[in-house]
Amino acid sequence: MASTFANSTAIWKVRAGGSQSNGGGFDPLVTNAGTDYTDQDSPQTSGTTGTVTSGSTTFVDASAAFTSAMIGNVMQISAATGGSAAAVDYYVITAYTSATTVTLDRSPATGSNITACTWAVGGAFATLANLALTATGTLPAPATPAPLLIGNTVMIRGSGSADPGSNDYDWSGGTWTFVGNSPIIVNGISTNIITLIGYNGRPRIAHAGQVINAGSGGGSPTSAGWDCKHISLFRKLGTNTTPAITYASNTASTPMRVMDCIFDQNGFDAQEYAGIGGGFDFNEIRSTGASGAGTITVVAIDHPGCSCVGNYIHGVKGPAVAIMYGASSITTTHPVIAFNHIVNCLSDGITLKLQNASTLYNAVVVHNTIDNNQGHGIVLGTTMMSYLSLFNNIISNHVGVGKNAINFTDGYQVNVQLQKNIVDANCYYGNTADFNTISSVVAWAYGPNDVQANPGYVNAGSGNYKTGSNVNAKGLSGLGGVAGTIGAATNKLNIGAYQGPAALSALFTQQLLSGTGAGGTLMRNPLG
Repeated sequence: MASTFANSTAIWKVRAGGSQSNGGGFDPLVTNAGTDYTDQDSPQTSGTTGTVTSGSTTFVDASAAFTSAMIGNVMQISAATGGSAAAVDYYVITAYTSATTVTLDRSPATGSNITACTWAVGGAFATLANLALTATGTLPAPATPAPLLIGNTVMIRGSGSADPGSNDYDWSGGTWTFVGNSPIIVNGISTNIITLIGYNGRPRIAHAGQVINAGSGGGSPTSAGWDCKHISLFRKLGTNTTPAITYASNTASTPMRVMDCIFDQNGFDAQEYAGIGGGFDFNEIRSTGASGAGTITVVAIDHPGCSCVGNYIHGVKGPAVAIMYGASSITTTHPVIAFNHIVNCLSDGITLKLQNASTLYNAVVVHNTIDNNQGHGIVLGTTMMSYLSLFNNIISNHVGVGKNAINFTDGYQVNVQLQKNIVDANCYYGNTADFNTISSVVAWAYGPNDVQANPGYVNAGSGNYKTGSNVNAKGLSGLGGVAGTIGAATNKLNIGAYQGPAALSALFTQQLLSGTGAGGTLMRNPLG
């Protein structure tokens, strides 16, 4: 039985002390909408003797305590005598008559009169179960048909801290499956999406792998058209290595964006994001208690236009970030890795892989600070030098036998033959070797704007990667590269992720990355 809930502008709330029998939702765009009563543990009013005449939208309960301020709030009818099976659903109060009578957005009584029903208005849900289609493991399953629609917002309450030290929710027992959608793309921006957002600090959610499986009708895990913002995720168990709430194995027309979130991998070797389209921007990933290099890529992005921008990734076991191209023949759009701090990781920093070696792709890797990782700084896989813009990065302090700032797997002749790459204006410092040489092939040469000097971190040990005069105002300005041109070599930007006010002014003026660049609420602010 499917929900007939029809308000695409509804906002749903989850609180640790809430109840699955609460109303849980509010639509602020209903005419004469009043007070949102969802940010509380208990319902504002409830009852068990509600009545509705067949076909009518008038709801009556002699024991109710309705007010005009309740217009816009959702009523959950969780049980009914009479009416039809579809009576058990969610309804929006659209008008107030008296303390015992209100008007609903549609009639719950479609077959016969409802002679008694259990209902509640106001109060938050305790978990995401009410909004899910199905549940696995020990997670609670929805009792009432899920009302979640394209355009809805789901808000999860935290305990007040932006980086809590304990779990607010433990959802490590299984996976919820949610509805997905195909959002409308306007000028490269996704609209008509479902938004999952934390409030009152970042709520910390314990998980054991994939908590949310979002797909069209629940059948395919496409995470279609979802945004996830301001959430803290703590990997409680490592038996399931799939991404958690941020599962985004999707298509270009159904992107998922993850922003301003914290991920603690808790020492496990696992992936947190895998996206085609969409973006993973301004987040922090760390791994408390991690030791030994892992093998699972932490953040994997693909074309077209998927972004990994402004993140702080440190101390993780597996390769930190990878562009992992699939088998599509699209060559006109490119994923972007930019303005990230990728530091102190136990494996490689950035890996560029081409899984279909017969197809050429564009890739942009600019303005990253890649420091003190135990693997290579950047690994360039087979034919990845075909269309590559790799400039204005700092690659420093990669030491150990066989470790390079940039590790090539292609022959030099192939790189020269294609001549579609720009690898220049990068800073190399403190590495065992800045480049490797492919056997029997001429070694790679530094670019004319490369810097081989100390970037001057203020205090890398405490996470302060502000840079000094050796790299400030030494970076190329202008995107370039994808067509084999550098662009404006005016050297106004800083090499590395840190920019500062002067460089950011130049950055925004020239619209580097076509608006994808640093801005908003950053986990690692380029201003410092």
